[in-house]
Amino acid sequence: ERYAEWIANNIVDNIFAGFRGIKSVILVGGGALLVEDYLHEWYGDKLLNRKKQAATRKIHPVDFNAVGGLRFALRRIKAGSPAS
Repeated sequence: ERYAEWIANNIVDNIFAGFRGIKSVILVGGGALLVEDYLHEWYGDKLLNRKKQAATRKIHPVDFNAVGGLRFALRRIKAGSPAS
């Protein structure tokens, strides 16, 4: 919770003005798991709820960033699925 508070205070509020004027935000990376529930509570629908979206429901937040996306694509190719 303290990490989520730090992100909210220092990044969301100070840099992005509490997401004013931003339609939605996607949390990416390993830290997303640590803070997503708190940020959803504080910023509501501004954050994409990856658990409720068909396109993101089965994707781990670590796989949302560029390096994670590459790992995800390589796993799909190795499993015989297209990387689209």
